[in-house]
Amino acid sequence: MEDLPDDAYGRITNTQRYAVLHTAAEELVSDLTARFACSVERGPGGAEHFPRPHVHPYRYIQFVPDARDAAPIVFGFSDFPRIFLRAGAWAFKGFPACGCDACDEDPEDLIDDLRDVVLAVTERGLAEQISGRLRSWRSTTWTTATRMGSSREALAGDVARELRSRPLQPPADGWQPWT
Repeated sequence: MEDLPDDAYGRITNTQRYAVLHTAAEELVSDLTARFACSVERGPGGAEHFPRPHVHPYRYIQFVPDARDAAPIVFGFSDFPRIFLRAGAWAFKGFPACGCDACDEDPEDLIDDLRDVVLAVTERGLAEQISGRLRSWRSTTWTTATRMGSSREALAGDVARELRSRPLQPPADGWQPWT
């Protein structure tokens, strides 16, 4: 692997290479709308759906499945162009995650990842958990028939308490498939 110059990590050129993510997300939105019983809400902005710093979508599309205990999904579209995806109670992913020249995330790989994450949510492949008392951790796992991804992050005590107090929580027996 070649060494990259330090400024590559702060440099972002040709952001429009990620515009295909917006097209792919719109295709997923159409597919979800056609195949599943769910309510759909669209609107401008949407930062309230993504309670994270530096997440500023200009519009959002939220899906709430009719199926009991199925995980909701919110797509956020940013000017970058980037897609933010929130699913279930706390799961979050950005496509691309970074976008800098050093990371150089491949748009086609990101489209595959976005599709897989949405597939995992609709097929009962999303698992979320907050564990620990003295030191809390948020764990998220996305599983499809062919792929699995996971993340784990340490949480400050007040953040863990806030997440555990939210009205939407993962069901005890896990998120159910969409119908």
